[in-house]
Amino acid sequence: MAKLSDTLAQFAVARNWLSADRAARVASEARERSTVNIAAGSNGDDVRGLVRHLRASGQLTAGLILRALLSGNQELFNAALAELADLPPARVAALLHDRGGASLQALLIRAGLPESTFAAFRVALEVSHETGFVDTVGGAARLRRRMVERVLTHCATDRKAAEPLLILLRRFATESAREEARMFCDELMAEEAIAPHDLIAA
Repeated sequence: MAKLSDTLAQFAVARNWLSADRAARVASEARERSTVNIAAGSNGDDVRGLVRHLRASGQLTAGLILRALLSGNQELFNAALAELADLPPARVAALLHDRGGASLQALLIRAGLPESTFAAFRVALEVSHETGFVDTVGGAARLRRRMVERVLTHCATDRKAAEPLLILLRRFATESAREEARMFCDELMAEEAIAPHDLIAA
């Protein structure tokens, strides 16, 4: 997956379709989307093995972990924090269900995540506790627009939020809106395809 995205990025740069910086960013985002998608179809030891590979290859970033949470993928999010903090998954799950906030901050510090991302993780967890995590493969592979917008709104008014985080969240917001629009169009097309059949049957 990583080799394919890098190869496509190099091809786009060679054709002058994209600048080198933009091609690298597009390739990185494609890898992260694919990683969350793979994790959504896995569980247990497979997810933990994936997380260990991501850490060893330098891909287990704060951005990827935030994407997992904003996609409602609890298992990948928990496994990533357990790996980075060197804690048992059950202990991490207990800390994440503590609504006080201090436990989450201590966990994020132990995991070595940037302090500038703490508010984003906290707000995303609050929304996930309100709405529940996703329990379908397709659902856990896509950014959830409501969560992204809540986190972006909070961080946009937070003086401690770093500009790189805001840029990332704006990209997530654009991606989630685009995906929601695509799904809406797919549903409309499916309904139109069914309608003529219903008329004939009638």
